[in-house]
Amino acid sequence: MFFFFLRLILGLVCACCQLWLCESIQVVFGGNVANIWLWLTCLSAGNFISSTAFLPSSTCMYLTCLWMGFWLRSKYNLAVYVVAFSALFSWPFSVALAIPLAIDCLIKKKKITVFIYYCIESFVIINLVIVAFDWWFYGTPKLAWLNILTYNVFSSKGPDLYGTEPISYYLKNLTINFGPVWILGLFSMPIMVLSEWTISKFVKHYQPVHSLGLWFLSPLYCWIIVFFFQAHKEERFLFPMYPCLMLATAVAIGSIQKVYAAVLYKKLKIPFIAIGYAALISTGIFGFSRLCALVAGYSASADTYRSLYSQIRNGYNWVGPATVCVGKAWHQFPTHFFLHQNMTAEFIQSEFAAQLPAKFDSWPKGLTDIPDHFNDLNKEQPERYFANPTNAHKVGLPSFLLI
Repeated sequence: MFFFFLRLILGLVCACCQLWLCESIQVVFGGNVANIWLWLTCLSAGNFISSTAFLPSSTCMYLTCLWMGFWLRSKYNLAVYVVAFSALFSWPFSVALAIPLAIDCLIKKKKITVFIYYCIESFVIINLVIVAFDWWFYGTPKLAWLNILTYNVFSSKGPDLYGTEPISYYLKNLTINFGPVWILGLFSMPIMVLSEWTISKFVKHYQPVHSLGLWFLSPLYCWIIVFFFQAHKEERFLFPMYPCLMLATAVAIGSIQKVYAAVLYKKLKIPFIAIGYAALISTGIFGFSRLCALVAGYSASADTYRSLYSQIRNGYNWVGPATVCVGKAWHQFPTHFFLHQNMTAEFIQSEFAAQLPAKFDSWPKGLTDIPDHFNDLNKEQPERYFANPTNAHKVGLPSFLLI
């Protein structure tokens, strides 16, 4: 129950952050773009997956909605504070999205002294709070964001040890999560510029407004430049940019609608809102299909654990503790909340020949002790395996054993 309740709370927090961004988009881009952004976000499978994931990148997505909202409302101090919190508390690479915000403050608004003050103030205060909490929990001062940067950027090891993928991995992932309309977001800048230029040629005394919108589309391109060309790719790396991607897509669709209303509507007589409906229907179809595929293809492990818990609770009386052994499907083990109270999970040797997670030691020793059975090269640790089980029988998937 707690497993699902936590996801419900995460979804609620995400919805509140997205509502703030939606209202801020309406302030700058108008109600049409805000409505398109809202419906694209609600109908996409990518938003559904990322909003309830208990991951640092999901937290960054929540915070991206907040600081983008502050930036759209010209509240630069609050925007900088939220960016700093996102980078220092959650994931340091999320600062890549805020490069246009920094340029806006320093070059466009020329608030150099104020911006530096905001950065230093937020850096000091947030780090003091983080160090205090981590010191209390871990027994020694820690800066997680510094460890992440040191390992992934300034070491010879880095994330490539955990697998590499071509750029097409992200392109396919975005397509199945958002449908083909996300491509409009990718080209939102040229679409907006060309649309405003076209309207100015057909409508007298029309003043193009693309200079305002281009600033708020640029975070998407900063993220693409930083992450698309990294060898190691994961779907969760895209989560922080989802609000920016949907904003760029909504602006592109709104720009196309404006051109159609100004140039083609009198000839075709089709309401310009039909363009928005077509984009939303496409996103909805892809999103629903993606979620159905996930449920049909990847719910077996959760169903197995849920069934195991139910059968043990209702149909069996255990004399002593039992062990669930997990093989190559170790990454599909959801949590111990799915196991009965007298059961524990262990790993057995399988085709997976890399480093596996380990359990914490008993409270409170497990928080402060530094384990000596880890490595930073993703090498296999044989001591992580449970003793070869005997007299075992299968309870569900081929990679589960109950002894």
